[in-house]
Amino acid sequence: MRILALIVLIVISQGLLTASDAASITLGGDPVMECHATLEGEIVTGDAQALETLIQKESWTQRYYSDEGFVPRLCLHSPGGSYLEALKLAEVIGSRVGTAIAEGKTCDSACALVFMSGRLHIVEDASRISRRLHPKGNLGFHAPGLVVDDGVYTKEAVDAAYKVAIKSLYELSKMRTAQGRLDIPEDLLSEMLGTPPEEMRRVYNVNEAIVWEIEIYPVGAPKKIERNDAILNACMNAMQFLWRRNGAGIYSSAGGGDFTLRVERGAIEDNIFTDQGGWLAEGTFECFVKHVKADKSTRYSPGAYMGFRSGSRDQNPILVDLRDILFFDPSMPLKDLPVQGRLSDAEKFGFLAGEVQLTQKVAPRNGPKPSFAVPQASPAAATVPLPETQRMLATEDDEALLNLSRDDRREIQRRLTLLGFDTKGADGAFGPNTRAAIMKWQGERNFPPSGYLKAAQRVLLFSDSQESYEAWQEEEAKKPKKRRVRVCQRGPLGLLINCRMEWR
Repeated sequence: MRILALIVLIVISQGLLTASDAASITLGGDPVMECHATLEGEIVTGDAQALETLIQKESWTQRYYSDEGFVPRLCLHSPGGSYLEALKLAEVIGSRVGTAIAEGKTCDSACALVFMSGRLHIVEDASRISRRLHPKGNLGFHAPGLVVDDGVYTKEAVDAAYKVAIKSLYELSKMRTAQGRLDIPEDLLSEMLGTPPEEMRRVYNVNEAIVWEIEIYPVGAPKKIERNDAILNACMNAMQFLWRRNGAGIYSSAGGGDFTLRVERGAIEDNIFTDQGGWLAEGTFECFVKHVKADKSTRYSPGAYMGFRSGSRDQNPILVDLRDILFFDPSMPLKDLPVQGRLSDAEKFGFLAGEVQLTQKVAPRNGPKPSFAVPQASPAAATVPLPETQRMLATEDDEALLNLSRDDRREIQRRLTLLGFDTKGADGAFGPNTRAAIMKWQGERNFPPSGYLKAAQRVLLFSDSQESYEAWQEEEAKKPKKRRVRVCQRGPLGLLINCRMEWR
């Protein structure tokens, strides 16, 4: 077996830490990712049992089967830890829990194994992968590393490390082949084991997320894209999913013209058929988009799908859900994906059919999620009387209801400064300068100045500043980025010692 041919040094901290050092597993989680609990901190011995206890206490399995709207999901925020304990967590998750990584959160090393185990039972022995990554979340893989106390290089220590390495590889291989357990694609496994312990292999772009079956959530509609490019991207990305993990890429010679051949409207199903000529070369499949309406007479569930049929146009096409991420170029970095302005299934179909134009601005984060833009405020808007519900004084309690994270506060500070209301920095703390800036903005927008924000005011602030903020983001993207890497010293026998995480 290829895995066992690799010599990997593994973390041997299990058994050296007590259950009191375990990561915290608490009820509640990020509402955007729809989490019901959160695991945060280093993964050590005892965490798997803690998660099992929580699942049993909260009756997640029973609620999943009895409540159609309940989907158990565990948010993760951890630098890693014990690989063996991570595999035990994956065993506990089984097909009972989905996993997620929220905006600004990180799941690296052993935590990534827990994330990849997210699955939910469907029927009998069947289950579906359920693992969500926010476009601005961080998921990182690398080969396990040996951690030994400084100066301890005895034969017994090295032998213990070797035994743990063999056992860990055995458990990892067993989990990968067990149905409803740990699903790590072969090429992702190779990437993981080929990345030194002091480095980190991030899930970087649209193509990687698709072929490694990681749901990127939430994803909005593209800000601006031609429908021909969008349907080409959708066809390529969907085919990549079906030819999953081939790593070769798919290219089309149909660019430059109208890729859409015809649109067929029906009482139950609508279809867009594409030009098959020259696409994907020999042995190609015809790519088409299907919109199934809510009607019991169809054999498909209502929704929008990508479809593929052979040249004979058989009556059993292969269908893939038309997820929003399929519209984007396969090489697009995940961090650049919009997270607002999602389209309904009917609007997706209408756009690809050429009946709906995508010229909207992305809606403000955590605000309303319309299919099309929250319009930019005109200069005259400041003098227009506002509804009484928006004229009411914003209080500290109103702002508390927004549940602003530190990153949310930084963004508000940046947007205010871009509009000319200088907050004297963007540190995520609302001090006197930020409160004064909010009051000045509120006065100009005909709100009673209080220095606090409420939901309607936040929406308007984001709308006012969206163009300037997008320009700022583009400038920031051009600057060289630092990344968090693991830095170690190499001691006798090549062992890694004194490891730490640094931004470089």
